[in-house]
Amino acid sequence: MLFSIAHHTKGGLRRGDIVVRRQRKVGHAKGKSLFYLAAVGCESKSSAHDLCLYLVACNGICIAKAAVGRNPAHMQYRTLGRTGLEVSTISMGTWKSFDVRGPKEVERVHSLVTEALRCGVNLFDTAPMYGTAEDVLGEVLKGRRKSVVVATKVLAYDQCSARKLIEQSFRKLQVDVVDLMQIHNMSAWQEVTPILEEYQAKGRIRFLGITDYRTSMFPEMMQAMRTEKFDTIQIPYNLGDREAEKEIIPLARQLNLGVLVMTPIAPIFDRNKLLQPLERQDLSFLSRYGVATPGQALLKYALANPDVTSLLPATSRLERVTENAQSADGPVLSHDVRRRLEGMLS
Repeated sequence: MLFSIAHHTKGGLRRGDIVVRRQRKVGHAKGKSLFYLAAVGCESKSSAHDLCLYLVACNGICIAKAAVGRNPAHMQYRTLGRTGLEVSTISMGTWKSFDVRGPKEVERVHSLVTEALRCGVNLFDTAPMYGTAEDVLGEVLKGRRKSVVVATKVLAYDQCSARKLIEQSFRKLQVDVVDLMQIHNMSAWQEVTPILEEYQAKGRIRFLGITDYRTSMFPEMMQAMRTEKFDTIQIPYNLGDREAEKEIIPLARQLNLGVLVMTPIAPIFDRNKLLQPLERQDLSFLSRYGVATPGQALLKYALANPDVTSLLPATSRLERVTENAQSADGPVLSHDVRRRLEGMLS
């Protein structure tokens, strides 16, 4: 039995259409069938990997939605300010989750990155201060660096140490060019910026950014932004911390700077501050937005701000990679829904 999801039985099938084949399997419970979804025109087992899935369903016609190609989460992309780079709205941070040692742990991180890429994630953010994260990211991206944006950081207190750290990042990441080099926590930014500009002039660094996890540093960050030497900012911003909405995000919009968010799910030092209150709430009103978990609600909330370019959640769990990426799909939260979520924390 063959059904075309997109066109049913009208007009036949075209390459790329999703079809369902009903197939009985020995040992299945009575009244149940296995429905096989495939893409018409799938030419090989390797391409079929991304085009096919199995569903166990009850009697009757199985109507389902499936993603064709390598973007099952229907990833959305936004332009990273004046860089012109198109980056995934859900990207991947590496703090703690990539700070691993040993072949088994590196292989686990390799699986995380494989799933992220499969979901359409194309930006990875790391730093020398994240332990082994730069080394591990460089290793797991081997052979699949194309179309991936790698962002790292430098935390130095003088120009000499800045040069040394930047060269170390090239080696650890196994690259000749870094897409985005950010001054970590605004450390000696006025002294370090000329060094970054030297590397940029040589083509070793494509774009420059600044980061800080402290909202108290926003005034100094805005001072740096107004020099027009930087292309991006990375800041804390989430349902429980909206200080960035007041001045720094509007200034980024005015200057056409990309905005990366380092703490979309939780404050940097309090993992459960936002998740636990939402876990006690009825979030069913968010189902029409594709939200199924408190974590997705928090990501969806931050993405509703059109001036935010990309979120950088970090995770060590494979299923969370998929869950996070799915937050990019579906409608944007309305103003009223955002206010309702804010009220849940009061």
